[in-house]
Amino acid sequence: MSNVRKKLVSSLVIIGLLIVMTTPVFARMPTTNEKPVSWPSINFNVIVPFWENTASAMANISIDGKTVKPSVAVTAKKTSATVSGTLYLEKSSDGEWVEVDSWSFSGTGSATLGKTYTGTSGVTYRSRAEIVVTYNGNSEEVECVSTSKTV
Repeated sequence: MSNVRKKLVSSLVIIGLLIVMTTPVFARMPTTNEKPVSWPSINFNVIVPFWENTASAMANISIDGKTVKPSVAVTAKKTSATVSGTLYLEKSSDGEWVEVDSWSFSGTGSATLGKTYTGTSGVTYRSRAEIVVTYNGNSEEVECVSTSKTV
């Protein structure tokens, strides 16, 4: 009788494992009462790294006719942190990015800068920012790059 019982228990365990292993799992669909998460309709790439001093950093570029508008916005985690850096306007040339112009910026707690440049038709541009955020003697270097746009 014990051999029959062992075979029965073994069979039930195997059947139980098969049921668990073959049960499909699906992501939950939001209900009609839940609002979907939406991002601002700004044309930029979002990457959220772990920074110690920096809350956010974003380089952006827009084009209006032949006017190229590079910009940068940086916010520190602490309002007393110092923010400084350089905003670069770069153009694509033979598969490489070449510096066209650059501007310095700085602030306490945050810093923003927007510039304009008269572009050349058919040329692709991007903005890039090299940033240093310092709090309590601890400096953190951040770099961000916008998407590219063609005049």
